Amino acid sequence: MENTRENYGEIKDELMHAMYRFKNVSRRKHGLDNETRYGEHAIHHVNMAELIFMQRIAEREDDDEYEGTWLSSMSEYLCISKAAVSQMLSSLEKKGYITRETNPENRREIIVRLTKVSEEQIAAHQKVFDNRVDLLIDRFGAQDTKELIRLVNKLADILSEADV
Repeated sequence: MENTRENYGEIKDELMHAMYRFKNVSRRKHGLDNETRYGEHAIHHVNMAELIFMQRIAEREDDDEYEGTWLSSMSEYLCISKAAVSQMLSSLEKKGYITRETNPENRREIIVRLTKVSEEQIAAHQKVFDNRVDLLIDRFGAQDTKELIRLVNKLADILSEADV
């Protein structure tokens, strides 16, 4: 069957159903509720962007010359607006995962630091994430996993184009 716009209807339906199914399975199975139990650990809800944000802060805090993470650098890193980062900061601060302070050398910058609670959360989430990804790679196989990565990156590139 040749791929022409005339016969995209069935493909569109299958794609939308697959994406919807993936979203729902991910939400239901992988802890987008308020708390997930993993062994002895209770993992309080943080979304993927919040987890990546906290991991980035942890990575950067190991650098002796680094004094925290600022709003603009995190906005660029996460590819989201400064307003979205600000909302994320408020959420993480409310949950007790970060502290914010004004940079004394540049009062326009905010320094963000992890709390002990967030360090525990990162470790617990990392353990869950590693186990889930290992399971996916085991089930997919290395070759199919690499192909999935290629396709997801291609999808992200296509969706990031202005006219899509």
